[in-house]
Amino acid sequence: MKVAIVSPVGNERNSIEDFMQELSDVLANLECDSRWFPVFDSCCEDGTIDIVKSKVSRYPFINIVDIGKAQGISQAYLSGFQAAFDWGAEKIVEIDVGGHPVQLIPDFVSKLDKFPIVYGARSKYISIHRRFLSKWGSLLSHMVLGLLMSDCTSGFEAFTRVVLEELLKKDFIAHGHMFQTELKYYCKNVPFTEIEFVHSGSKSSLKKNEITEAIKTLFKLRNIDPIRYHEVKITTTVDIYKNLSLSISNLLSRSALFYRPRREMIIFLESLMNLSDMKAQKIVLEDTKNKLKSLSPWFYPVVINGIEVQPAEGGKNVGFSGDQLKHRTAYRRKILVDDLCNNYDFTGKSVLDIGSNCGYWGAEYAKKGASSYIGVEGRKKYCEQGELYWEFNNFLPTSHYQFMCGDILKEDIWNKLGSMEPFDFCLCAGMMYHIFEHEKLLKRILNVTKEALLVDTRVVTRRKKETGRKDISGSFAALTPSSLIKIPLLHEITDVLEQYGYRNVLLKTDDPFPSDLIGKEKDNYEKGNRVAILGIKNG
Repeated sequence: MKVAIVSPVGNERNSIEDFMQELSDVLANLECDSRWFPVFDSCCEDGTIDIVKSKVSRYPFINIVDIGKAQGISQAYLSGFQAAFDWGAEKIVEIDVGGHPVQLIPDFVSKLDKFPIVYGARSKYISIHRRFLSKWGSLLSHMVLGLLMSDCTSGFEAFTRVVLEELLKKDFIAHGHMFQTELKYYCKNVPFTEIEFVHSGSKSSLKKNEITEAIKTLFKLRNIDPIRYHEVKITTTVDIYKNLSLSISNLLSRSALFYRPRREMIIFLESLMNLSDMKAQKIVLEDTKNKLKSLSPWFYPVVINGIEVQPAEGGKNVGFSGDQLKHRTAYRRKILVDDLCNNYDFTGKSVLDIGSNCGYWGAEYAKKGASSYIGVEGRKKYCEQGELYWEFNNFLPTSHYQFMCGDILKEDIWNKLGSMEPFDFCLCAGMMYHIFEHEKLLKRILNVTKEALLVDTRVVTRRKKETGRKDISGSFAALTPSSLIKIPLLHEITDVLEQYGYRNVLLKTDDPFPSDLIGKEKDNYEKGNRVAILGIKNG
């Protein structure tokens, strides 16, 4: 999971170092990939940006956003949001540097598991002037715009990626402090909860002319439609419970305004919402089991929605038992993941997987830091398996991975891949011994790869006559009856890699070949019948 913290920063020279230290302590305990996006423009004139830049090596979570010429506080917020969205953040927390308790950030992040939005509500103020402006601003927002949150001007809130995506489509009309109220108006129909906090900031910097402009903006917003949060269509039992959960969430949101002193009401509604969620999850679990069964057999031992999938179960002529596939996968992991990562760093890399199956190995690379993934698979069922496996496990944001169903022996799939940015890394596992033209496939892969290629394949020491596949009826068969296969010679692979300027590394493990796979000698890495060759671009 990726969590982004967005903070427009002005002249904060006296407080920024304490803020960064507090933020560092908080993010260290979040147990997720987190980044801070401080946003600067020309209004920052006291050297705060220089202080932050000097601390980047100490705090590697800093991603500075410098927008140059000042265009108003709203543009600063939106630039920070866009940077967080582009990074792939799934949860986004907005917090102003002054007066907001950084230690509450984990509570905001946790609440986003239940609600699309979490608003910070100031219960106490150090500044009476700020309290006056906030209370009257919120009252006007309640009356004119019908907003329900208790604090309509707070600069401490959190959103899910879905909500932020909709907000970024809006053309904000406020340029000053009214931005916070405008943002909340656009989210008027989105369920939310609140977290109270004590604001320790100084007197508000809001000027008289800005107050007049804020009131004008308030009435202009009445003619603009809020965002339309994803509607729940009641078509199945699961949807009924999801809709009930959403309705309770809305009721909970409204209770925050009218029943704020009565915490018993909040607790009761949260309990009711939890019961609704539990019922929905139970039905989803049953639907998942049915979906897994319809997509059987699985080649890899995956876990989906808490269900451990037994590989090979429900297949015919699969050639392996479920336990054999588990042991085979565990053994290959030591080569295709452990030893590979000793030689290649996946952090921030784009991955292409040729013959991806359900994207099992791609998921392992995502766990190691890969930022995007495309799996190419010729069998539709395995593309569907991959989509299910990745959706439930959230290896990457949905916009950062894709399964493409296509024949790697045909031009159209390579035209699509060629139109994209070259991939940092490509995996070609278990494909070479299923085709005839090894050199042609390797060159096609290398034309769309810029850093490294891993070829995992069976090899032979001498050429055998090419032949049609004998068993093409098994559940894991990758070929058609007319396909010709030719198991490659080792040098045929290494020669092509060297021609393209790659140095070759033979990946291995010291663990013995699994005893229950002794009859599967074609896959024995120890004897050299199968190899994993990592080609790394020279220079």
